Amino acid sequence: MRGVQKVREFAFGLALLLISATAPAFAQFITGSISGSVLDATGAAVPEARVNLVSATTGAERAIQTDRSGGFVISALGPGRYSLSVEVTGFRRLVRNDIVLTPSERLSVGNLTLELGALAEQVTVTAAAAPVQTASAERSTAITSS
Repeated sequence: MRGVQKVREFAFGLALLLISATAPAFAQFITGSISGSVLDATGAAVPEARVNLVSATTGAERAIQTDRSGGFVISALGPGRYSLSVEVTGFRRLVRNDIVLTPSERLSVGNLTLELGALAEQVTVTAAAAPVQTASAERSTAITSS
């Protein structure tokens, strides 16, 4: 009898361990990321540009700077609609609205080209091609209640 009890305790402990180990994995599939590159009119990278992302749903903001190659990645984002702006001294502010991120999506907004000008000037992109997720072969969809 004592051996059976030990096996049950071991099986229970193993099951508990497996359940607790897989719980964080499910949470990882809910968030996504938005990436892109910031370039000037000649196609050269714009390092240290401020990229600001605002959630249309919650109003939460995330700000980062582009790397030396003008690239950026904003990760751990919840699904929803976002507005992205790019600012750097000597260039007009660029705004891209209505960026829709679905769960677990790695969305690339592509190359964002800045025009010369002052920060007081702003360029708003209103008609843009639908962003295409090229970072992976994963597919996801948003589920909404009616």
